[in-house]
Amino acid sequence: RDVRENHKDYNQVVLDVRRSMKRFPKGMPTAERVVLQEQLIDIILEVLKRNPQLHYYQGYHDVAVTLLLVVGERMSIAMLDTLSNFHLRSEVGTIFALSWLITWYGHVLSDFKHTLRLYDFFLASHPLMPIYLAATIVLHREKEVKQTECDMAMVHHLLSRIPQDLPYELLIGQAQDLFEQYPPLLLAKRAALQSRKR
Repeated sequence: RDVRENHKDYNQVVLDVRRSMKRFPKGMPTAERVVLQEQLIDIILEVLKRNPQLHYYQGYHDVAVTLLLVVGERMSIAMLDTLSNFHLRSEVGTIFALSWLITWYGHVLSDFKHTLRLYDFFLASHPLMPIYLAATIVLHREKEVKQTECDMAMVHHLLSRIPQDLPYELLIGQAQDLFEQYPPLLLAKRAALQSRKR
């Protein structure tokens, strides 16, 4: 109660958690969902209290709810704490795939089993792997992208909607291959070189 009453992000967390009904399994009894939503609020606020350098963002609850549904409240706190400090701190700016990256695709996928498969992959991978998967998805949709009118708004609209029937196992393999071919350190060196040339 003390954390809830005194935390600066409490009101926004509550609003986001109350709107997260679609993230709970269909058919879950309302009473059970309400209990889990209260736990979700506590998990998020506890992690933010432990890490005052972190900032809450809309979509953070999508990561937290996935963890809660799989491992329960206590383990969710530990996992979210670690992920928040190492995996979810990438500066990604404003891009078409922002919701993909900041929620580890949890907000945009309707089938929970696909979300869980991607979380397994990301937990076992480099913190930037969600970005490599985003690149793989764009490459997979190359034909659609090229057929879209050459207008930023149109391309953004197309790419911001993720197809629900993607071949996830294939894309995971391709993302891993892309990571091995273009590791983050290599990309950082290339970016630094280009920056110096300008």
